[in-house]
Amino acid sequence: MSFASPGTVETFDTATVRANMAAITGVEESAVSVTVKAGSVIVTVTIAAQDADANTAIESMVNQAMA
Repeated sequence: MSFASPGTVETFDTATVRANMAAITGVEESAVSVTVKAGSVIVTVTIAAQDADANTAIESMVNQAMA
């Protein structure tokens, strides 16, 4: 998933996003990758799912949390 965030790349708190996404989806923090780049701080979060069913569940949890 990707989203725009206010602020700058230098001040963006990737550790908090990683921890929050892990908590929301019920995966280990080590399964969550957060990349930020300039352009209104474009954030991309990648979560490693164990299988297709887990992927579907994670996607649903993220969609609910981001709504």
